[in-house]
Amino acid sequence: MSLGCKKKILITKLPIILATTTLLIVTAFLRYNLYINSSQLSKEFLTQNAKEIYSIDTLKLSSRMNSFSRALNWVCIKGEVNSAPFFNMQKDSCNTGLLQQKVEIFVPEANNIRISITLKLSRDLQILFVSFILFQIALIISIMAATKKSEEEKVFQELSFLKLSRKMFHDIRSPLASLSTLSETVHFPDPFEKKIFFSSIERINSIANSLLSETQKRVIDLPSFQNLNPLIKSIIEEKKKEYSAKEIDINFTSNEENQTFLEQNEIKRILSNLINNAIESAGQRKPIVDLKVTQSGTQLTLDISDNGTGIPEKILKQLGSQEISSKRSGNGLGFKEAMESLKEWNGNLEVFETSPKGTTIRLTLQAKELQPKVLAEVKELQTTYYLIDDDDLVRFTWEMKARKSKINLKTFNNPQNFLEVKNSIAKTSVIYIDSELGDIKGEDVALELFQDGFLDISITSGHPPDRFKAHNFLRTIISKTAPF
Repeated sequence: MSLGCKKKILITKLPIILATTTLLIVTAFLRYNLYINSSQLSKEFLTQNAKEIYSIDTLKLSSRMNSFSRALNWVCIKGEVNSAPFFNMQKDSCNTGLLQQKVEIFVPEANNIRISITLKLSRDLQILFVSFILFQIALIISIMAATKKSEEEKVFQELSFLKLSRKMFHDIRSPLASLSTLSETVHFPDPFEKKIFFSSIERINSIANSLLSETQKRVIDLPSFQNLNPLIKSIIEEKKKEYSAKEIDINFTSNEENQTFLEQNEIKRILSNLINNAIESAGQRKPIVDLKVTQSGTQLTLDISDNGTGIPEKILKQLGSQEISSKRSGNGLGFKEAMESLKEWNGNLEVFETSPKGTTIRLTLQAKELQPKVLAEVKELQTTYYLIDDDDLVRFTWEMKARKSKINLKTFNNPQNFLEVKNSIAKTSVIYIDSELGDIKGEDVALELFQDGFLDISITSGHPPDRFKAHNFLRTIISKTAPF
């Protein structure tokens, strides 16, 4: 738990803690006061009536007890001799409680006489105690209400910040995508000018990504259906660069496009750690890592196999119950945290097999049936691309990139123009729609087209993919940069 979370919890709970502590102290004080009074009463009664108790003079004792009761806050007064009652006065229940204390008076030399008196707090103290409790409750309620109001105001301010930040991110993305595309065709005679130009683009892109990252930290990252294959390929490329000084083999096999339910950044981190462990487990051997993805119905399986020396029995027993931080422990690094993440996605992580010849780690995830045969047929028929975007600069950039890539692209500045000609467009065409089209949501247009039978519809947006997870008919979510 972070320091910020601990501080927030402490501030929220502190009024209740202080009120409860104060209440316990006051209650303990009242109980102690009642106990002291009871002890003093027993000593005083025994001193004043010692002669009558020793002589077992029940008549005088009854008279003394009757007189004694007038000066006490009593509930019950009882006297017994040889277990037979000789005096009994009762106002209420004789049971002891929070505000009542029972005291018994007897002497060892005359143990056949027993006197018991149940006392209660005075009326003034009872009223004071009840008033104090009501005051504490009112105080707690008022503080909690004030805290809740403060939290609500803070949440409202953060939501306003999020909306502004994401709008700025969206606005920056369009010209940035255009600059990135143009940079591929511009010739710089001076290498220094070229370096400045590309550094500036990279800097702007870094600022935009940081802005989006900061907004994402303030909301819950929800998992969504995403294509796993490109993620794995990108991580493999990263590992080849990371271990460029070391001769390694990383192989990946998958016979179809696999969409699975996960959170993109988290799965990248998990796979990166597991591949690192697989490479390091080889020791002096040449590291060989095989990644294989298979899909059966709605279950996707990813096996990560290495040629290491296996996982020792001692470490194997600890996997999943505690983190193993030593580099020598191979596949133990981050295993527990990875298991917890996969369980949140209705998946699982396990050591499928391990031996001195190597280890296979198996990830199972919730998959989405994609009907690969239908998708393959669609891809063969895809000859025209369509872009619906109200940003002139984005449309111009895509058109320029399409000409360079010899791709047939048609662009529309609003959905209405596209809808007017949709009946003449092949259902197998590739359609890209901007999410922000003024007062119109691109995903709403996409749904209408999907219901008309169009098979390949994607959204272009700077927003994270989880924002569109409810629209599972979408092919994919991409940035503003042309995908060809």
